[in-house]
Amino acid sequence: MILDAAENLMAARGYEATSVSALCQASGFPVGSVYHHFGSKAGVFRAVMQRGVSRLSAEMATVVPPGDTPQERMRLYFERAPELMLRDVSYLRILHRSLSGSDNSAGALGRDTHEFVSASLAEVTEPVAAQAGASDPAALAKSLGLFSSTYASGAVMIAGYEKGRLEAIMAPLHDIARTKIDAEARVSAR
Repeated sequence: MILDAAENLMAARGYEATSVSALCQASGFPVGSVYHHFGSKAGVFRAVMQRGVSRLSAEMATVVPPGDTPQERMRLYFERAPELMLRDVSYLRILHRSLSGSDNSAGALGRDTHEFVSASLAEVTEPVAAQAGASDPAALAKSLGLFSSTYASGAVMIAGYEKGRLEAIMAPLHDIARTKIDAEARVSAR
C-alpha cells in the first residue's frame, strides 16, 4: 500500500514534492512503517522504480515470445511498446519527472531505469544485427537500444500519454532500427 500511494503521489507531484508524511497519509501507515520497510523516501522511490521496471519487463516477455524468429521478436517489441508503456502511465510520469528533476538521487534512479530499458531493447536487436552480418552486433544493438529508448521517452512526452498519438510517433522506430542494421551489415560486407 505504501508503494501504491508513493507511485500515485510521485506521478502527480514528483519525487521532490512528495513528503514522507504525504505518503503516510495516503497509505494509512505510520511514518515508522515507511522507514522500517524502505529506510528513507529515496528507498521508497527506488522500490517504486524497481517495481515499475519489473512490471514492464514481465509484460515485454509476454509480448516477445522466445520461439519467434529474431526479426519477428524485434518487430513485435517495437510494435507493442506504445501499448505496454501506456499500461503503466504513473510509472512513466515518475520516470520522466526523475530524469528532468533537480534531485540527483531520483535522476540517477531514472537513468538506471532508462539504461535497463535500453539493454532490453539491445537484447532483442542484437540477434537481428548478427544475422544481418553487422561487424559488431553487440555494439550496434547497444547503440540502437539507447537511441530507441531515448526516442520512446521523447515520444511519450510529445504524445501526452495518448495512445493513438504515441503509436503514430513511434511507428517509424522499427524501420529506423532495421535500416541502421542493414546499413551496418552492408558496410561490414565490404
